[in-house]
Amino acid sequence: MTPDSLILMKDFTWKQLGDIKVGEEVFAFDEEVIYKTSRRYRVGKVVYVERDIQDVYEVELENGDKIKTTANHKWLTRDKISSAYNWCETQNMWINGVNLHGKHKSGPHTGHITTTVCKPFQVVLQDTSYESGWIAGILDADGHVCQQKIKNPDGTLRYGFRVGIAQCEKYMDICDKIKVLLEKFTGNKKTCRQTMESCDRRGIFKNQHQTWQFLITGTNVEKLQFLMRVRPFKIQKVDIEKLGKLKSQYDTKVKSITYLGKMEIVAMETDTHTYIANGYAMHNCNRFSADHLIQYEKNLKAKIGQLRFDKLAWRASQAKKWTDFELIELTKYYKALGDKLSKEKGL
Repeated sequence: MTPDSLILMKDFTWKQLGDIKVGEEVFAFDEEVIYKTSRRYRVGKVVYVERDIQDVYEVELENGDKIKTTANHKWLTRDKISSAYNWCETQNMWINGVNLHGKHKSGPHTGHITTTVCKPFQVVLQDTSYESGWIAGILDADGHVCQQKIKNPDGTLRYGFRVGIAQCEKYMDICDKIKVLLEKFTGNKKTCRQTMESCDRRGIFKNQHQTWQFLITGTNVEKLQFLMRVRPFKIQKVDIEKLGKLKSQYDTKVKSITYLGKMEIVAMETDTHTYIANGYAMHNCNRFSADHLIQYEKNLKAKIGQLRFDKLAWRASQAKKWTDFELIELTKYYKALGDKLSKEKGL
């Protein structure tokens, strides 16, 4: 993707792709479905970053977003509302049954099919207003951010996420302000108010003043986006891997794909092979893919000349250098292969 793409980081901030370094951690998710019918959110570590010049296309979505990327970049998409999400390259997305290369989707009644793109998040930046700071301070002082692991009757797990603020009815002006600001910064107009019973050290209930609990309603993503908007210190308590399964709340269809020409792109690889860019679920670049290597070779020849390229290629063939990531993966592969052969031979 282009360097100005916004990547969701582990600390719930958005950072331009061009500024990300190897070793940093990003907000990611499972590459494939491994929990029956869902992918779950994960923390991903950046293991590779490289800049290049490639053909770039602008993908315009029906919600107005415009994403600049390469033809072979993979998105998490689906063709029908009832179908599951799958990885799809930019060049293979459908717009009324036709892809980037003019190929028509086969089968009956496919002329109206347009690819739907998975968008789990909105790009939410911190609000630096006085009111945002006020509600963040109240949340840090009298609020809570809690996550729970709940076991369903069928044995599966779901993850609860509570964000709320407690306040005594004695201070009705503060209670009213809390309710107004929670509705403003969540945007859902559905703040829940619950009563809280209080007692002294002897267990005798006090009834002089009622204590209220103001809870944010909505999905886990909506609650997290509220925290991202006002950024209290308690946002540090949120565990990404307890946010549950990936859910596309802001699904949108592809409107058009336009060629922009050759531009600078950043190829980033994470150990989860996934990340969130501009709010969309993306697959990272595979630095070993044929398309990427061929384009890199063309650009390098144009930059340094064929003669020097041939000399570098000869030197590279004499001494192979491996990254730590590659060595770890090779070690795992050959260890598993050795165990398999030993078992087969009875050694």
